Amino acid sequence: MNKPYIGITGFVSRQEVEAMLALMPAEGRHKLMVGVLVSSKSLCGVANRWPNRYSEVEEIQSIFVDHPCALNLIHFNFKKDLGGKLSDEMAILMNIAGPACHGFQLNIPWPSLDELRLFRNEYPNVVIVLQIGSRAFERVRNPDVMASLINAYSRHIDYVLLDPSCGFGQPLNQAQLLYYLESIYQPSLGIGYGVAGGLSAGTFHLIPEIVKRYPDICIDTEGLLRDEEDRLNLDEAGDYLREALRVQK
Repeated sequence: MNKPYIGITGFVSRQEVEAMLALMPAEGRHKLMVGVLVSSKSLCGVANRWPNRYSEVEEIQSIFVDHPCALNLIHFNFKKDLGGKLSDEMAILMNIAGPACHGFQLNIPWPSLDELRLFRNEYPNVVIVLQIGSRAFERVRNPDVMASLINAYSRHIDYVLLDPSCGFGQPLNQAQLLYYLESIYQPSLGIGYGVAGGLSAGTFHLIPEIVKRYPDICIDTEGLLRDEEDRLNLDEAGDYLREALRVQK
């Protein structure tokens, strides 16, 4: 199974990343997942309504740091209604992001398996996290059906992230996510599993049973680490990271 990670999403500068990597223990069992947000619109140069969470696309390469503790991922909000193909836009972003980019989190409700297959044929070693966000949950509410779908995706992905909040800071429902994890968690698939939703240094009380039952669970957060101007608050991010390392050691 892939190494567990502690994720922070919404980095827009190398300095932010370096400040968080400085807190990571060299011999720890977790990676720091460095999430940089990109959408099909921002890829085309269209202004985003979250300007302090999305960097300019041409700056992505300068944000990612080549570091043994880093898992550098583009969190990609693909919009098929704009006419592009997922595999093509992912390939374009890999070229833009440079050699320190390890892959993608796909913030897409059940992306095309054919498109993932096309991409993985060209980029077999790129890490892919399949986000199961609010829209994905709306389409597939039955945990057994979800487990079957994940089994189909497992040849083309490395992690699954249960994330009903989708970056808006809504607190996760531990009982609900445990209900799904009990069905979808399949160690034989060789993929990692994660949860997200309203996590910060002060909200780890939301997931004690998840951490107990699934000690290699990955976590990610975004919304609660922003300041009043929607910029990444490094003090809050540092506190979150230290608490995550303590809880999941």
